[in-house]
Amino acid sequence: MPLQRRPPLKLLITAFEPFGGRSVNASTVLLQSLASTPAPRRPATNCTYATLPVNFHRAWPALCQQLHAHRPNAVLLLGEKSDDHFYFESMARNRRISTRGIIRIDKGHPNQLKTQFNAGKIFAASKTRYGFSKNFFKLSDDAGTHLCNFVYYKMLALKNDIPALFVHVPALEKEQLVRKLKKYTQGLRIIRQEVIKAIDGAGANYTSREN
Repeated sequence: MPLQRRPPLKLLITAFEPFGGRSVNASTVLLQSLASTPAPRRPATNCTYATLPVNFHRAWPALCQQLHAHRPNAVLLLGEKSDDHFYFESMARNRRISTRGIIRIDKGHPNQLKTQFNAGKIFAASKTRYGFSKNFFKLSDDAGTHLCNFVYYKMLALKNDIPALFVHVPALEKEQLVRKLKKYTQGLRIIRQEVIKAIDGAGANYTSREN
């Protein structure tokens, strides 16, 4: 009896639209560049790319809509940070900035939630790739108090089997992005590949694709 082929992996990758009067958001520029590069053939993978609004009331419903429409095996969330590195966020915290200061995202929920992925091992596998300095990728346990952390916390709080990882990319202006686009896109390709390996169970840990 011939072996049945497993269906392709489904990975949802999101970024955020420009905000604050800026014409670009580095996460969206890099998302678009990443989308133009083919996903790995082995394992077979279907990637969906989406941009979320920068709004506390609309971002999470927009992500939920994407989850419902595509039913991915995993989610890779991208946002920008004023730094020169790619940050693998290992957890989200139950806090967000508001007009009243720092408040809780969900009352009665844990103070912090860890990603279902082994972020440390995905980070370690990524940083050993040829062509990148040892400090290009960094591991973080603090995704901040803004929308990035908010969406990440809501995603991790879902009671489902969809692992999620948030990665902060450098917040650069358009001219800087043009100069560094090739390198940064390659960095995201590495991260995408390691996340896919993790879902497939071929990487270190990570998480099985079998539900």
